[in-house]
Amino acid sequence: MRAASFGCAFAVFWGGLAYAGPFEDGLAAYQQGNYAQALASWREAADHGSLIAEKNLGVMYARGLGVLVDQTQAFSWFSKAAEQGDVQAQVELGIRYYNGTGCPRDYGQAARWWRSAAEKGSADGQSNLARLFENGAGVPQSDTQAYSWYQKAAEQDQGAAEFKVAWMAYYGVGAPQNYNIALSFFQKVGERDTRAVNAQYFLGKMYELGQGTARDYGQAAVWYQKAAVQGMSDAQISLGSLYQHGLGVPKDEAKAADLYRQGTRPLLPISPVPSPGLKPSAALIEAQKRDDESRQDSKQAALRFLAAGKG
Repeated sequence: MRAASFGCAFAVFWGGLAYAGPFEDGLAAYQQGNYAQALASWREAADHGSLIAEKNLGVMYARGLGVLVDQTQAFSWFSKAAEQGDVQAQVELGIRYYNGTGCPRDYGQAARWWRSAAEKGSADGQSNLARLFENGAGVPQSDTQAYSWYQKAAEQDQGAAEFKVAWMAYYGVGAPQNYNIALSFFQKVGERDTRAVNAQYFLGKMYELGQGTARDYGQAAVWYQKAAVQGMSDAQISLGSLYQHGLGVPKDEAKAADLYRQGTRPLLPISPVPSPGLKPSAALIEAQKRDDESRQDSKQAALRFLAAGKG
C-alpha cells in the first residue's frame, strides 16, 4: 500500500491535573468558548509544569483558538509534554516531524518519538513506527519489523494496522503468506467499519477465489456489494463479473454492464501528498504491482465486455 502523510488529531485534553486551579479555570473558559481566557489559564498551568496544559496549548496554537494559528508554537508545546513522557504528545510530535509541521521534516525524530510511544503500548505509535520500517524512513527498511509493529497495533484493534497486517499476510510481505490471517483481519475491519471499502473488496475477492476459506460466490457478492455501493470501482467491476457469469447471483448481463460502466468511468486524478525519502522494499513494491495488475486485468475484461456491445 502506498504511503501518505499523517494527519494530526487535535483534541483538548481534560484530566490529569498537575496544577488544578488554573487548569480548571482554563477548562471552564474553553467550554464557554472563551478561548483567549482558556489560553491564558493553561499557559499559567503549563508554567507550573502541567503537561496536560502543555498539550492543550499545542492544540490551541495548532487550531488557532484564542490566538492566531502558529504551528511552530504548537510544536514547541507538544515537545514540552512529550519530553515529560506523555504518550499522546509523543505521537503528535512524531506526526509533526514526519510531515514537517512547525519544524523541519525529520523521519529520524519521528521514529524516535513513535518508538517511545510504541514501547509504552500506544497503538498509534506502533502503527506509525511500522509505517517507517515499511518505507525505510528514519529507520533501516524492514518488512519484518513493519509487520511485527503492525501486529502489535492490530492486537489493540487499531483499524489501519489490522488492514496492513491483512494485506501483508495476503501477499506474504514481512511474514509468510497466510490467507487465514489475511481473511481474519480483513473480516474484522470490514465488519466493524462499514466504510472500509478496501477490506470489503478483499473479502469479496477471497471468498470468490476460495482463499483462506471455502469458495463462496454468494459471500463474495455480499462483500463486493458493500464496497460497490460506496463507489469503489474495483468492487463494482468484480461484482459485475459475478452477474455476468451468474456466480452467487442470478445471471444478468444488463446488470453486469451497468456495474462495468460504473467501475470503468473516468475518475479525477488524485494528487498524493508527497513524502520524500521513502524507500519501500522490493517485496513491497512487487506486492503492490501484483495488486495493481490484478485490478487492471479485471478492468480490461470489463472493457472488452462493454466493447462487444453486451448487456
